[in-house]
Amino acid sequence: ILRVLLSEPKKSWRIQELSKTAGVSLGQASNVKRLLEDREWVKRQEDGFRLVKPEELLKEWADNYSFRKNEIREFYTLKNPADIEADLAEMCGQRAVDYALTGFSGAARLAPAVRYQRVMAYIDAGLEEVAARLGLKEVTSGSNVTLMDPFDQGVFYGARLIDGVRIVSPIQVYLDLKGFRGRGEEAANAIFEEVLRPSW
Repeated sequence: ILRVLLSEPKKSWRIQELSKTAGVSLGQASNVKRLLEDREWVKRQEDGFRLVKPEELLKEWADNYSFRKNEIREFYTLKNPADIEADLAEMCGQRAVDYALTGFSGAARLAPAVRYQRVMAYIDAGLEEVAARLGLKEVTSGSNVTLMDPFDQGVFYGARLIDGVRIVSPIQVYLDLKGFRGRGEEAANAIFEEVLRPSW
């Protein structure tokens, strides 16, 4: 629900439409709306309600979010990030596997000043097979490819194609990067300033 509201903060919603778009029950959508109303982060209007404090909502969510809830597998490859990402996109496309890049891989396409050496992606099914076909070696340290089996299908909400490769929404990229201390936080702030804030 939060991804949906943050992706379209200027839109007015009715509970039924929000629950359908977010793929949750009417009860859950109502509970979230009530919680946001209590904090005065959404405002009622004639045509429904809309988010009025997206920044506060995103910051609180980021403080309570961890990408480590996903099943995470770490790999190493000698290939450069762009080649691995292109191979991953091609293979997932051929096998109809839902995937999307996130973290530094996503940030580099949304805010080009971000430099990176680590590929990060969500793979919806067959993570082991994808890794094997890409020739990735599973490692316990020194990895440069992180593949994640998502705990929540919502990570794919708002994904888009950029240069032929699927990227999660800027909101998901921001959330995933906030968990990386140092350079991850810097990259998250770049996404916030260059992509998210201007859209609000």
